[in-house]
Amino acid sequence: MPDTPALLLVGGTGFVGGYFAPALEAAFPAHRRVLLSRESDEAIPRGWEVGKADLLDPQSVENLVAALRP
Repeated sequence: MPDTPALLLVGGTGFVGGYFAPALEAAFPAHRRVLLSRESDEAIPRGWEVGKADLLDPQSVENLVAALRP
């Protein structure tokens, strides 16, 4: 899906993200939906894939964003 626009959600497993993720999915059904996560055991909302990065590690975030660019 390299030409598909991507949404990158930070905090999608938190309280607000639990409401925001489904709203984004409904608003952008054709987009690739990626949830930034450092942990592999977090509950990921249905319809989302995990993008591994740590906000405290800028290089990991840059790498993830670069990988998601069309």
